[in-house]
Amino acid sequence: LRLDEVTDLTPGPRQILVRVAGASVNRADLSRRKGGYQGGAELALPFVPGTDVAGVIEAVGPNVRADEAAVGGRVVALLSDGGYAEYVATHVAAAQPVPDNLSLVEAAGIPVVFLTAWFGLLHPGQGALQPGQIVLVNSAGSGVGAAAIQIAKHAGARVIASAGSDWKLERARALGADEVINYSTE
Repeated sequence: LRLDEVTDLTPGPRQILVRVAGASVNRADLSRRKGGYQGGAELALPFVPGTDVAGVIEAVGPNVRADEAAVGGRVVALLSDGGYAEYVATHVAAAQPVPDNLSLVEAAGIPVVFLTAWFGLLHPGQGALQPGQIVLVNSAGSGVGAAAIQIAKHAGARVIASAGSDWKLERARALGADEVINYSTE
């Protein structure tokens, strides 16, 4: 990684300009830095990593409606890349408001892990989890695992979490897991 200066961004049509307050570091970002996880396409180098950001809207581009976004609004956004920056320009549909009870840094860790878990558990074409079902969450200590525990509990499932260390399992219980399994010892 190297620190670099880039030209100022101007939001285009249907885009917002976000001053980044926090960016996540997830598996996709780490894999891309190692040259893997291209998401089906070859990455042009150099590139700016970072798929999840949260921050404050600094400007809105043409055709962004006032009911969609406003300067000063707190948002979290899912990007294809570019989040390890002071500012990002993104399509207004890629951003969602951040509630006041959540910090921007906390919000930055939500998009990839929670969307991945949601699709696997609740999306009708994937998991379609129903209340009362039992869910086994492997790798419960990972970001996606932690999100899956919370989503499954919210959906009314009984959650069994597995991880390779007791401290990860303690965290899984704190997030709502009903039962835990240390796959290193059990």
